[in-house]
Amino acid sequence: MASIVNDVDALAGSVLSNTGSSSGRDLQPKISFHRARSMHEGKDKKQLEEVYRLQAEAEQRGRLSAAEAERAGERSNPMPQKAPGAGRNARPGGAEADNPVLLDVAGDQFSTNADKVALIMVGLPARGKTHVSRRLARYLNFFHSISVKVFNVGDYRRKLVKDEMPASFFDHGNEDAVKLRKQCSEAAMEDMTAYLTAENDGRVAVYDATNTTMERRRWVAEQLAGLAVKVIFIEVICADEKLIEENIRAVKLNGPDYEGKDSDECVRDFRQRIKEYEDVYETIDCDSEGDLSWIKIQDCRRYTINNVRGYLPGKIIQFLMCLHTTKKRFFISR
Repeated sequence: MASIVNDVDALAGSVLSNTGSSSGRDLQPKISFHRARSMHEGKDKKQLEEVYRLQAEAEQRGRLSAAEAERAGERSNPMPQKAPGAGRNARPGGAEADNPVLLDVAGDQFSTNADKVALIMVGLPARGKTHVSRRLARYLNFFHSISVKVFNVGDYRRKLVKDEMPASFFDHGNEDAVKLRKQCSEAAMEDMTAYLTAENDGRVAVYDATNTTMERRRWVAEQLAGLAVKVIFIEVICADEKLIEENIRAVKLNGPDYEGKDSDECVRDFRQRIKEYEDVYETIDCDSEGDLSWIKIQDCRRYTINNVRGYLPGKIIQFLMCLHTTKKRFFISR
């Protein structure tokens, strides 16, 4: 019995060694031991060797066929080309790192993830421009992680002209005052352009000023024309006199221009300031300023949008259409 087993093992080892395998794990014989013993007892060792040989060749052909099929598949369906930059760096384990490079196929004109946007406020005093500017800045910074900075021309004016500024200071016939206000506008514009070009990232700047004339708005557009910046004008219009009165008493009288002064006198002075702006006020015109990008907000109920496109500008427009400039009361029940 032992001699039969040894003979069978010798025949199997012989076949395995011829096929380049070092152990029985790589190529298991498909003939049973009882069949091999019966063939050995029948003095048919040649037949047994032939069976092992044919079996080994069949399995070898199977392995070759699988490899050929894989190579044929690669030729008919090649692997997709790696993105530019993939595999340039190796990971610590030795594998290639996939570090694709952004493909600016359409250029920077239609980019969204690195948009630079300049929002230019337009409107008469006490219409809620500063409120809209600050709310926009908080929204974009908190929900979209975008760097936002508001450039309030009034703050520049208070730094440059530290004396009291009565309503006559805003008279457009007052040449000296016009020069000073122009200096403040230019200083704010210079700081805003420096902020927009400081880093190569997406950021938003808000130019908070009245910009009540078409000439002033064209000047703003020209200052930003050489930059890769999307310029959007936001005009805030309010015809509700009661709301304007409430805004003057709630906001303007507590501001730095009228701090510690008689409230009624301050209201009269601010009303006169509004009149000075109303004398030269030109609302955004669809025909003459149709080439600009703008949104016109009328009493927080009617919205006119012109030439605004892109992901971030779209989010800004969406927020403005949901924004209220007055206090609201919420009732929560359960």
